[in-house]
Amino acid sequence: MSVSILQYNVFQRPVFIDNPKEGDFKDERLTVFIEEILNPGKWDVLLLCEVFKGITLTSLCCLRGKRFKKLVEAAVDAGYHCHHGPDAPFCRRFLDGGLVILR
Repeated sequence: MSVSILQYNVFQRPVFIDNPKEGDFKDERLTVFIEEILNPGKWDVLLLCEVFKGITLTSLCCLRGKRFKKLVEAAVDAGYHCHHGPDAPFCRRFLDGGLVILR
């Protein structure tokens, strides 16, 4: 039995963290990732980093990013189960860990 695993830095930094002069092409890179890599049956497990949910303003309110939502919806549509860490509490930090596991 073999298992195919991909570890990938999606480089989807959170809102307000980008280079406005040159641009990060976050939307374009995410579209390519979804179309080229997130194929059903190609990978058994994907270990993704820098997939931040959004900026946490309070422990009850997290501004979920549209890119995070787009990735999770595409992964579920492709047949993956999505696992990610909890939202970051405001008193400790503003961001979650940015790690997502798809299986």
